[in-house]
Amino acid sequence: MRIVTGRSQAEVNRLGQGYRAMAREMNVSATEIATAAVEFWRQGLDEDEVNRRLEATIQYAKIAAMEFDEAATLITAATNTMDISARRVADVFAYLGDASASGPDEIGIAMQKASASAMEFGLTFEWLGAYIAAISEQTRQAPEVIGTALNSIMARLHSIKQRGFSEEDETKINDVAKALSTIDVALLDSKGNWRDMSDIFDDIAAQWDMLNAKQQSYIATTMAGTRQQNSFLALMNDMAKGVEGGSRAYELYAGAMNAAGTAAQKYAVWQESVTAAQNSLTAALQSFYALLDAEWMKDFYDGAAGLVEIFTAGTEAMRGWNIAIPAALAGMAALVAVVYKAVTAFKALKMAMAAGSGLAS
Repeated sequence: MRIVTGRSQAEVNRLGQGYRAMAREMNVSATEIATAAVEFWRQGLDEDEVNRRLEATIQYAKIAAMEFDEAATLITAATNTMDISARRVADVFAYLGDASASGPDEIGIAMQKASASAMEFGLTFEWLGAYIAAISEQTRQAPEVIGTALNSIMARLHSIKQRGFSEEDETKINDVAKALSTIDVALLDSKGNWRDMSDIFDDIAAQWDMLNAKQQSYIATTMAGTRQQNSFLALMNDMAKGVEGGSRAYELYAGAMNAAGTAAQKYAVWQESVTAAQNSLTAALQSFYALLDAEWMKDFYDGAAGLVEIFTAGTEAMRGWNIAIPAALAGMAALVAVVYKAVTAFKALKMAMAAGSGLAS
């Protein structure tokens, strides 16, 4: 931490105290927090922003059942490329993951693949997330595949926009404009600039059900290329239903726009399970500590002292052994009873820790 932050040992100690306090408050380990913190400090963020991202990452990691370092990477990718807060990222990931047939982790993984190219075409974070979730429901493809497909579509359009043609199949900007014009959709605005991609997709979807299969294939191939046309077709088939017809993309977008507080809400549910596990562990510890009272120690020392006295007496004449053996057995029985108590407590402690581990995961 000191090497990454460049701060003094005293300042690093203060940071460590803060991370331990955060760990206790959020029911996670300080090691997990420190691991994520190093990732954020490396980005040159100030302390307040590091703490904000830490809180969002903790919540996202736990509700998505992810490792901290992976969650930190996904939060960072979306935050930096889409220029939004970590809190907003965690909320939208949490909402879309649970509202669709995917998961918060899958939304984040797909978003990481596609977010860098989305901003250029005016595609907002919420729209991109809704597209990802809708395609996931339609195809159940791996999140990496969905993210790569959307990124490839954007990269293709970027190439056409910057170079005038696509290297994949030499599709030109005029080809795209011509294809869209067949369904009365404009590629460029009145000033000759590309329109926002979400608006273009909306306009295509509004015409989609009126097209025959050949026309749909023509639009899909021109917009997305041969390799990614299936993802484009899946998205258009859903969006063509419209808001009133039950389009999942539009429904998920509306939910994403109102997702504030979702991560905190779901994290609170996770914390309840952790609290239950902690209570079980606490009870086991209390049971164990109860053995360490004065009466327990008295029994132990009395039994040990009795054994010493008995075996000392055993060095005497044979007459002494007649007394020593029964007494020794009695002393050993007392010690066995004490050991049995300790073993029982340790078993309870082990079971509680196992239960706590299961609930926390």
